[in-house]
Amino acid sequence: MASTASLQPSTRIAIWIMLAISLYGMQLVGLALLSCGIAGLVLVTGSARAVWRGLFRARILLLAMFLIYAFTTPGDSVWLSAGRFGPSLNGIQNGAVQAWRLAIMLASLAIMLASCSREALLSGIFHLIKPLSLFGIDPERIAVRIWLTFYYAENMPPFKISKNIFDTLSQRLADASMDVSAVPQEIEIEANRLGTIDWGVLLATFSLMCWSLW
Repeated sequence: MASTASLQPSTRIAIWIMLAISLYGMQLVGLALLSCGIAGLVLVTGSARAVWRGLFRARILLLAMFLIYAFTTPGDSVWLSAGRFGPSLNGIQNGAVQAWRLAIMLASLAIMLASCSREALLSGIFHLIKPLSLFGIDPERIAVRIWLTFYYAENMPPFKISKNIFDTLSQRLADASMDVSAVPQEIEIEANRLGTIDWGVLLATFSLMCWSLW
């Protein structure tokens, strides 16, 4: 498997998008094999902390997805005393699989973000949306807005909850009015030239997506 460091940022983003699409067509065997591949990438890239942090932040979402499927999917009730208000066996199975798929998607996203700098990520996004210029959409404007979003997200002061809601709102308004003079006036976007490895990995991922959705 090619190291992620040898792949262009646009290739990594395209792979993640195709992977996210193909996840919902994969069955248990495919999910298990993909999980092993993700685990291997974590070891190769050394992104275990980033993956764990991403999954930990999404723990409520994962649990909520599992519970929604467990309690809303028709089927044989696990708790007979609860009747139709209890979780069903089919719901538990479906909820576990859906949460598994989401966890794989989040883990792969964490690996990609950990292996890409902010500038590289912006460059990849820009080259992916560049064909939109054929439809009159300015990709540079979109790229600049995405860059500013990254910049303000990284430089925003930590949020502190106050007992007084008006103090909290005032704090957020003050945070939103950051000194614009500190924002860089020029943004450089690196050129992305896809090599043989990029095209090969993209073709393999596209084939995997078609196979999983077949």
